Amino acid sequence: ARSITLGDTMEHMTLRKPESEKAYRHHMAKAEPGYCYCCHAQPLIEFDFWRVVPNEFPYDRITKTHHLIILKRHADEDHLTVPEHHELYTVKKEVANDYDIFFENTATRKSIPGHFHMHAIRIRRDFEKGVTM
Repeated sequence: ARSITLGDTMEHMTLRKPESEKAYRHHMAKAEPGYCYCCHAQPLIEFDFWRVVPNEFPYDRITKTHHLIILKRHADEDHLTVPEHHELYTVKKEVANDYDIFFENTATRKSIPGHFHMHAIRIRRDFEKGVTM
């Protein structure tokens, strides 16, 4: 893989408020091996291959709403089928008016690397207007 050196590391950066980050870290430390939130989360909306679920530990420094678009089966991005790719495009189009941004973390920042998911967020308006975190 090609790489670009950006200088600063993002190792200690978090998009969660301190109390949310603390709860997230506590949860991760207590999580049973092999447990996957994506496999158990209750859907807000369901499609053939995908579902939209609430993010249990949202990036609440910047988000008003933070959901996840999750593949129904447990698989990473490299193992998506052609129909799954096609439906993901459809899902994003169908729910686009409900969110400001869709994104996915890079391999080094994924907390659930084995289960492909994307973040669907609505930005907090005070953050959008430049209020510091």
